[in-house]
Amino acid sequence: NITPKVPNHLIHYRAQQLRELSRERYSLAAVEQIGTTKKVMILKKPAHGAVGLSRDYWPVDFTTNKNRDEFVGQEIAVRITGYDQSNSSRMDGFLKAVEI
Repeated sequence: NITPKVPNHLIHYRAQQLRELSRERYSLAAVEQIGTTKKVMILKKPAHGAVGLSRDYWPVDFTTNKNRDEFVGQEIAVRITGYDQSNSSRMDGFLKAVEI
């Protein structure tokens, strides 16, 4: 037992503060990716809005003229064009990209 116990309202407040700081830090790191090129592995099923995962584990959605199903499990090169955090119920968003 820890004595004295931290009050529940303070625990919840601190947890909310940490979530907000994490969300802000993640968003800033995502925006720094814009303009970079990445190798992205195409996923079998989209996850959290992303159809691929970069080598450094960023979820990526991208546009292509090709049939994505033909490239499942393969890597393609993309240029990062933006960041989408439209699902506010999740802390993370995904990078937007175009195939190069």
